[in-house]
Amino acid sequence: MRPVLIVGGGVSGICIAHSLAERGIPFELVSNPERRSSSRVAGGLINPVIGMRFSLPWNITECLEEAKRVYSEMEALWNVQIYHQRRIYRMFKSAEQRSFWDRKRGVDVLAPYAQELVDSGHWVDEFPQARNEFGAVRIEGGGWLNFPTLLITAKKELEKKRIWRSEEMKESMVRFTSQGAEWRGTEYGEVIDCRGFVPNSEWWNFLPWRGAKGEILTVRTEENWPTDEIWSREVFIVPLGGDCYRIGATYSWDLQTDGPTEEGKSKLLERLQNWIPAEVLAIDHRAGVRPILKDKFPVLGEHPDQPHLWIMNGLGARGGTTAPWLSRLLLDHIFDEVELPEEIRLNRTLTARES
Repeated sequence: MRPVLIVGGGVSGICIAHSLAERGIPFELVSNPERRSSSRVAGGLINPVIGMRFSLPWNITECLEEAKRVYSEMEALWNVQIYHQRRIYRMFKSAEQRSFWDRKRGVDVLAPYAQELVDSGHWVDEFPQARNEFGAVRIEGGGWLNFPTLLITAKKELEKKRIWRSEEMKESMVRFTSQGAEWRGTEYGEVIDCRGFVPNSEWWNFLPWRGAKGEILTVRTEENWPTDEIWSREVFIVPLGGDCYRIGATYSWDLQTDGPTEEGKSKLLERLQNWIPAEVLAIDHRAGVRPILKDKFPVLGEHPDQPHLWIMNGLGARGGTTAPWLSRLLLDHIFDEVELPEEIRLNRTLTARES
């Protein structure tokens, strides 16, 4: 069997590699080490209740179940910890937001995830430094994914097997045939592109990209902050161990630069200080572009004009949550001809291409 060529070394590429290995299908993965992918700078937050309207993301139950299974298998295989299950406290920032939640909390679909309220008051027992004028909701089923450990470990393990190639893959150098593709003298059965935000790709120039830049900070504090929960109010606080915490994230459609900015850093620290008046030291500052399409759904499928060329992309800020499940869906489609859900099929984007 010809191997599959995976293009992209972020969480999507690693999850596809894991799924291929489960099927016993050979593969190689090529990743550009110079590229600032969103996975390399992601905050890693896995949250089943999102947005200002406290919504459940699409197919969240299936995504969480598959994420826990896949990351647990990777942890056992590599003897590292990747996925940290944590309770999330979502603190209301206004009386209006609290009122909206009071009207919505009876919705049955929220019941498995959005649990009891934390009473309002200036302080809460679990995090006395945090202002809590309007209360908070406790969210179960979430956590955070240690992206650096995942990416570094996957690269090291696949390099040992000589199936990880750290170099830039130029689209023009891939030659497609009726049987698959050829690149640098090796023949492949399929090519799966999961590079993230690629607005200049000739392969996918018809996709309606709308990338969103995000910046995150790692801070150190001598304050006695919680180490077993995640907290959120305008910014999220993820405990990394010891006295270090991840603070994120900004959200901007301005893509003039994909690197970290002083404006982004100041915005994150200001939002944090407005909520928790504590001394912190920023020790790391990163930025990346989230791969998002205009309708905000992922995109999976085979290129309309080029057989054997596939895409899995557009996972936005939720790649850690959705990549394991989407990888399984894509491989079921490629190798078992199982239909993809309509919401994520590539052909939904072709109307704009044809007009």
